[in-house]
Amino acid sequence: MMIVTIQLSKLLIYAKRPYNVIIGEYMSLMAILVFIFGLTNNSIMRLNHEMFSSFLILTPTYQLIYVIIGIIFVLIIGFYLNDKN
Repeated sequence: MMIVTIQLSKLLIYAKRPYNVIIGEYMSLMAILVFIFGLTNNSIMRLNHEMFSSFLILTPTYQLIYVIIGIIFVLIIGFYLNDKN
């Protein structure tokens, strides 16, 4: 993980935006991820897998994937509009 982080940080030399803006965007994404984990933690801790079929167990996962895809879509649109201006 550290090697990947070091290699990715070398790419920041070629970034169009300042380093602190990129770190701020990363921290915003991490905050959203921690918020999603915090919302789902109590539900996951109380799950009794004997009373669910396999489809019902995967349904919250699909909803979480849809939320993540939506967030990525909004970020891509934001990056596009920011670069266009």
